[in-house]
Amino acid sequence: MKIIVVACLVTFRPGTAFQIVLQFMLGIFMMLMDMHYLPFDKHSHDLFNNASQLSSVLVVFGALLLRVNIDDEDLQNKIYFDVILCFVGFPPLFLLIYEFVATEILTPIKRRLFSKHSHNGTLRGLTDDEKYDPSKYWEYVEK
Repeated sequence: MKIIVVACLVTFRPGTAFQIVLQFMLGIFMMLMDMHYLPFDKHSHDLFNNASQLSSVLVVFGALLLRVNIDDEDLQNKIYFDVILCFVGFPPLFLLIYEFVATEILTPIKRRLFSKHSHNGTLRGLTDDEKYDPSKYWEYVEK
């Protein structure tokens, strides 16, 4: 699907507003398909993909606004527009850093601090061949 988007950039009237609108519509379509089908195994990977797709679509939307000279109205709007366009690419990066910190650093710490030990195996009593010997008990405890 991504090859279609790249092909549209090269093929359909390069440098025109039509090309940007087509790219914008294909980007939204791809984003909706990814959100619907969730192509990755982990939910965090799907979330990162969706954030990256949204960032790409917003950059293309910004390119469309630049193409129609929306930023020539006044200096204050131009500054706001430039700042927004600069920060539109950061959410996937922040999401990636958050996911790394949450899974690689915080999860092991939470497991160690807040886990309660529970025995999940089956216990069996002594068989007829075994006898209770208190000295063996202390051998296991000291290990």
